[in-house]
This record gives sequence, structure tokens and C-alpha cells, in this order.
Amino acid sequence: MGDTWRYNDADANLPATWATAIHPAGGDWQERVGPIGMERSTLPAPLSTVLGGYSSATVTYYFETDFTVSSQVFNSADSLELTHQIDDGAVFYLNGVRVGEFNMTAGVVGPETLASPSVGNARIGTLQLPSEQLVLGSNRLSVEVHQSSTGSSDIVFGVGLDAHVQISPGVPALPFRNSDNQWIE
Repeated sequence: MGDTWRYNDADANLPATWATAIHPAGGDWQERVGPIGMERSTLPAPLSTVLGGYSSATVTYYFETDFTVSSQVFNSADSLELTHQIDDGAVFYLNGVRVGEFNMTAGVVGPETLASPSVGNARIGTLQLPSEQLVLGSNRLSVEVHQSSTGSSDIVFGVGLDAHVQISPGVPALPFRNSDNQWIE
């Protein structure tokens, strides 16, 4: 969650295909260390970046980061686990493909789509993602965070992604067999 993220908090109504393109820092896109947001309550993972120009009228905030997948991870990743701290809802994209959501409908989501239900205080949650979306080399994780109302008092974004890899093939189990040994307890 402590990686550097590019984000857009300018109340921009980006198109549905926004996650398919890279957005370099500049203009409406800023770059800061996560977790990012505006929250007065204590969080499990404290904010590293506080949004100075927070507006409760903004429904959707956009975040993205790039990361590199080595050949070792690419060839041995069994699954991906996304850890998140979100207030109120989010849609997650890996390399431009929608791979999951939190407190959001599985259907079409637009810039003014509200999250449901509302989150009082963000907690740590997890989501299993398919490892098939990873590519060898450069990858991009994109997230759009949605508020549950236009009067929301806070926004919290924190995301981490871990690959589960098999380090050793293990030792195959031996089948059960009868024994002539006797035990006294």
C-alpha cells in the first residue's frame, strides 16, 4: 500500500476505457505515496498522502500504478491477492481489464455511479484475482474509487497486490498402510 500512485481527484468524468491508457503525472494527474485520501478516523494503514482539495461533490477518484513482473513470478504465480483499504467502493483493473470490485455492482459503472453500501471507516479487505491477467514485464494496476453519496465526508484509497507462488513442488504424500506395530498409551 505504500507504493507511489498516480491519481486524479479533479472530479473528471473519465471514459469507461480510462484504465486502458497510461496517465503520466501532470495536469489533473498527480503522483503521491499511498494510502491516499481524506479521513479523520484512525485507519488500519494510516494515510501517507492527505488530499488537500477534497470535495464531497466528487463521486469518482482514479488511481494507477505500474509494476514489473519477473519471469520467476510470471512462470510460477498460482494466484493474486489484492489487499485493499477502500472507502466507499472500488472497481479494480489489471492491464486495462476489469478484474473485480468492492461495494460496486458487477455491471456497467460510470463516473457518477455510487457505491453501496456506505463504509463508515475503511477496513482491510482482500480480493482474489486471476493471475492470467499478468504479463511478463510491465503491468498496470488501475482503481476507480466511488463515494456512496455526494455528501460523503471522506475518501480512502490503499491497495497492495501480492502474487502467490509455489516455491517448492513439495513431497508427495504416501498412501495409508496397515502396520503390525502396537502402541500403549
